[in-house]
Amino acid sequence: MNPVFQFFGLCMAVGFISGVIAKSLFFEAWRDYFRFRSGAGLYDGRFKEEWCAWIYELFSCVWCLSHWVALAAVVIWKPLITNCGILLFTVPVLDYLVAWFCIVGVSNMLWSFYWNWLDRLVEK
Repeated sequence: MNPVFQFFGLCMAVGFISGVIAKSLFFEAWRDYFRFRSGAGLYDGRFKEEWCAWIYELFSCVWCLSHWVALAAVVIWKPLITNCGILLFTVPVLDYLVAWFCIVGVSNMLWSFYWNWLDRLVEK
């Protein structure tokens, strides 16, 4: 497969997976469960369980979640944006790091474009 198509395919997948989990009504009950368990609705601001607060914050933020989804995509598909592997290393760690952050950036731009377009379409 062409690396450019693979890259943009991964960006689209990461963006939409992150966006659907963080913003859709389908996962709202799951996010609300962790929000309740974290005590985010309490007036004094104390968290009941810190790990639930972390999960709630992670799964309600498209940007935050896309980092972890992109990391999983890079681990599974191993896309190479650059080819700057150092001769001493057999694993191109720097290449995967660049791919990870490029996928995060482009996927969030694609999701933002889609989300804004969808909002305008629904409002009309």
